[in-house]
Amino acid sequence: MKINLEKKDIDNLLLESFCNGGLTELYHCDVNINWNDGTNNTNYFKAKEMLLKEGKSNDDLCMEDIFLKVFQKFGIVIDDFNSDEQIILNYELAEFNLNKSLEDVENREWFFKQVNKVIPEYDNADAWTYFFILQGIIYGEQIYC
Repeated sequence: MKINLEKKDIDNLLLESFCNGGLTELYHCDVNINWNDGTNNTNYFKAKEMLLKEGKSNDDLCMEDIFLKVFQKFGIVIDDFNSDEQIILNYELAEFNLNKSLEDVENREWFFKQVNKVIPEYDNADAWTYFFILQGIIYGEQIYC
């Protein structure tokens, strides 16, 4: 099954995951986004400047908005210390992995179960929901639980 996701759909899933604890849960699995130095740090400040030039004020900005802008413009460098792998998360990888999440029947059932929790009518999502959604975006399957 191939589903064509628009960038705004990916943006919404990522922003919700950033804001609602998905990154924290990944961090506890030794999967880290280092915003303090290196490429992500440099791109963080570039993205913040872009948002300010777009008319946002410092008071309006939250770090998750900046994280999303880094993703949109540069890609986010993710370090998976379990596999010693460095992943560059961008639209191409996110779309590929989301489709991968939906190709396999078992993955599809697992992923739809998570995404259904964030639909407003059901709104029963928690940090674990967003942790699983981020895994779908980053890996195309559930690696950690």
